[in-house]
Amino acid sequence: MSERSLDRDALRSAVEENMAHFVRTWNQWHGLELIDDGQILQTVCPVPYPLFNNISRARIDDGAPDEAIDAILERSHRPLMWWVGPSARPTDLADRLQERGLMPGGNLPGMARDLKSFEDPDGLPEGVSVLRVDDDELLEAWCVVGGVGFEFPDFATGPFLELFRALGVAPPWHHYVALVEGEPVATASLFEGAGVAGVYNVSTLPEERRKGYAAAISRFVLTEAKSLGYRYATLQSTPMAVALYEGLGFETVCDLEVYVGMPDE
Repeated sequence: MSERSLDRDALRSAVEENMAHFVRTWNQWHGLELIDDGQILQTVCPVPYPLFNNISRARIDDGAPDEAIDAILERSHRPLMWWVGPSARPTDLADRLQERGLMPGGNLPGMARDLKSFEDPDGLPEGVSVLRVDDDELLEAWCVVGGVGFEFPDFATGPFLELFRALGVAPPWHHYVALVEGEPVATASLFEGAGVAGVYNVSTLPEERRKGYAAAISRFVLTEAKSLGYRYATLQSTPMAVALYEGLGFETVCDLEVYVGMPDE
């Protein structure tokens, strides 16, 4: 972590690097293979869901990019998600992916916030409490709410819990559950990596949305990040959540595009 001010280029890099650190921790789970050879950061998993089969970094040498891309795709043979960020190489990677049948899955703005001036004078809404996940029971509740909030198919919820059980509940991971009248309604995570605090897994049960719970738990996480000494927080937002994060002082510093591939029938 660092107290120095970062320029926009450094913040773009921090968004991508925090996510890369985050994915690298997945090698603690026996359920997937992590490939990290300097050019590619890829997870390969038998669970047929893009979350577990993703290419979160690709900096492919100019010599033979098509052969490298084909080899990456050949390893998967299942639904996958390929992230294309500012550092992606070759520069026309998105076009090459679409030529191979991968479909645009949306733009996920990379956002950052300077925590130096962050304060949360309002605290939590009345009746809302936030617990730090520190045991398996809370971790399971966190996974259930996250799985429902992110609309995971049933077959992906179990592996999601297995993954985060393997990662544990100690730093660099910090997970949080928001409760209303003792019932979990929202989740969030803080991940320490690349000198910044990454905000992940912000999710709310569908029937509990638009009640301010996502904003409340996000403010709680930012307070935690600042207390840990972090100057900056980063995240990858869905388009529908941009306004929420802008309201918390985040600014878009880069665009992250996602391309989704499905195996041939």
